[in-house]
Amino acid sequence: MERKPTEEQLQIIAQDTGSSVVVASAGSGKTYVVVERYLRLLREHGVRPSQILTITFTNKAAAEMKRRIVDRLITSEMYEQAQEAETGPIQTIHSFYEKILRENSVEAGIDPKFELASGGESDRMKRDAVRHVINTVEEDSNGLISLFIKTTVGKAEYGQVGAYDKLESETIRVLNNFRSSGHEPNFFDNLYESAEKFLSVTHQRLVGHLPEYMRNAIADSPNVPWRDTAYAEAGKIKGEKSKYPWLKDRQEDELLAANLTCGLAQLALRAWVAYERLLAESRAIDFDGLESRAVRLVESSKSVCQRLSRQYVHVIVDESQDLNPNQFRLFDAIEAQSKMLVGDGKQSIYAFRNADVTNFNRRAQQGYLKLSKNFRSNQTIIDMVDVVFSQAFGRDYFFSSVEVDFDAKRTFANVERLHLSSKANWHELATYVRSMQLQGKSLNSICILIRRHRDAEAIQAALRRQDIGVRMNAGQSSFFARSEVRDLVNALLAATAKSNEFALLATLRSPIVGLTLDSIVLLAKSWDRSLLPVEEILKLEKFEEWFNPLRALVDHVPASEILSRIINQSDLFLNFLSLSEGRRRIENVRKLLLLSMNSPELSARQFAERIRTIERLRHDEGDAATTDESEELVTLMTIHKAKGLEWDTVIIADGMDHKSPPVSSPVFDAESGWLGYWQKGKSTYAAEYIKHLKQTKEKEELKRLQYVAMTRAKNHLVLTTWGDSSVGLIGLVKNSIGNDSFESLTTWKP
Repeated sequence: MERKPTEEQLQIIAQDTGSSVVVASAGSGKTYVVVERYLRLLREHGVRPSQILTITFTNKAAAEMKRRIVDRLITSEMYEQAQEAETGPIQTIHSFYEKILRENSVEAGIDPKFELASGGESDRMKRDAVRHVINTVEEDSNGLISLFIKTTVGKAEYGQVGAYDKLESETIRVLNNFRSSGHEPNFFDNLYESAEKFLSVTHQRLVGHLPEYMRNAIADSPNVPWRDTAYAEAGKIKGEKSKYPWLKDRQEDELLAANLTCGLAQLALRAWVAYERLLAESRAIDFDGLESRAVRLVESSKSVCQRLSRQYVHVIVDESQDLNPNQFRLFDAIEAQSKMLVGDGKQSIYAFRNADVTNFNRRAQQGYLKLSKNFRSNQTIIDMVDVVFSQAFGRDYFFSSVEVDFDAKRTFANVERLHLSSKANWHELATYVRSMQLQGKSLNSICILIRRHRDAEAIQAALRRQDIGVRMNAGQSSFFARSEVRDLVNALLAATAKSNEFALLATLRSPIVGLTLDSIVLLAKSWDRSLLPVEEILKLEKFEEWFNPLRALVDHVPASEILSRIINQSDLFLNFLSLSEGRRRIENVRKLLLLSMNSPELSARQFAERIRTIERLRHDEGDAATTDESEELVTLMTIHKAKGLEWDTVIIADGMDHKSPPVSSPVFDAESGWLGYWQKGKSTYAAEYIKHLKQTKEKEELKRLQYVAMTRAKNHLVLTTWGDSSVGLIGLVKNSIGNDSFESLTTWKP
């Protein structure tokens, strides 16, 4: 039976001209509406699929959108349009960037056959670029880079791996911030030319951010430091000082801090030049380069802009609250017959990717259509979400939601408390999940949500002790840090260097060979195999039969060949079958082999060192998918990765621990291009201002993260508590629904 759209949905589906903003609350059927509007443009207006640019933010979302549209077209026997939609512009934003550059390579001044640099390859080149700049620091004309390196690394730590790793990582972090900000290199060159220039610019702008009464007082006291005047004026009004914490501490060493800031900025800028050179030599472009080049091309080339405007009659952008300023600039430049931004400011949780929700909300405030009805969740869950977040967000909540009657009496029958006896007692959480399973609940219908990666391993271990399988989509750098990947890297290193005793012992201990820990300890003391039990000696002899001949090949064949022989000649896969997540381990090994095949020019040692570099950089690469996704497993996922998904039962595992982490140096503000750096109490007012700005934004994003978590549940929402349950998400819920209502929730205790 075909679903009938609501009046709100009909109004959006019927839009065919002009620019519009659709504010869609969680579970309100926005994908359904986008698909229906797309089909209406084809059926009633004769538009071709190739004329509708539909942008999503993940490959998975693009594939799902395309599948729905193509299936509907085939059902309607619109086969030609279905075929065109299958290959048409339903794509991610980065795929669209790539298409623009390849189709307009002459205007862009690039090779049309450019390669896309993978995340790992990009990270490696950035580190090489930073090292090159550090090694040529004697060419530093004004000495600021040298000052920064000597001050931050220090003579006592010179040459220590840890100190230089930190220096390189911080520089790469700033390099990434600069490249993704939308500012050109010359902007940063001018801003960070000298400490005096940086302080002059930032002080002038900071004074401009102050209220009028402060600015007037500063103008009337030209011989008094502006900070002193401003802070004194704030003290005359009750509660006013708390609004300006960045003015609180006098920055006595601000000039030194500014010199260090400019040194770091100049180091990152030189690394930027070196990195672009490495990319050019590889005929490659990375994702930040795709964006900056595409946006610059569309804005600067009238012919390209006109071509895109003729090509795309209609533009639909899903998840528009996650657009960064550069992406807004791109879509503003395309003059289509209709442009529709679909999103929800309450679900903007990607500030770390430069998403800026203020752009979306500003456009929504000028006029919007809304999708307010939640079709996903049970009514009692909807009631709790409405009561809690209408108070948390204030008037912004009603952009996309219904008005809340606070006088109405409600019971939250489908919201439950899991009260642990102590913080992070994940054994009790696992016991609770086990009890649900015994009551007939399918594990596939349960998702445990966490905010931070750090809890993932402990929760997974607790569940496994209860014989509960886990489908884990949480954990930073999960692939490259997996034990099976590290084991194979050690095997490659052991094969290439006979002197690498650690790599050889690690290989012998791993499932590649499977010696016991006692055997490894004995071998580490003396390589006298006669001390080992007979079965261990047999394992070692079997290993040497295939491994010693392999050592003779490592300098003559690519890494993929060595890896393939290790996998095929050892008992690795057989040993995996006796371990937990055996299928996952096997798929990860196959994925590593495919990665090595993509780099046939690398030797075994080069490939192993590359993987270790990527792991040290904490590059985010997910596990390989298992071959059987229907297996009965509980899903364990971070809230960020859960966005857009839904489960029958959702357990929010760390509802008590939703405090924002401290802001670390360096910190960056994309809009102004300001860099904040501090060390041992030395800072600049610009750095303190950016830190305050970031903390304020994180507090707002935290509420949005909590909203996303609670709206993933369809029929059963579980809030994990311990202690007095008065902070974080739990405190927000308790304060919103009232202590009596909170205490009356169905509660499970161990």
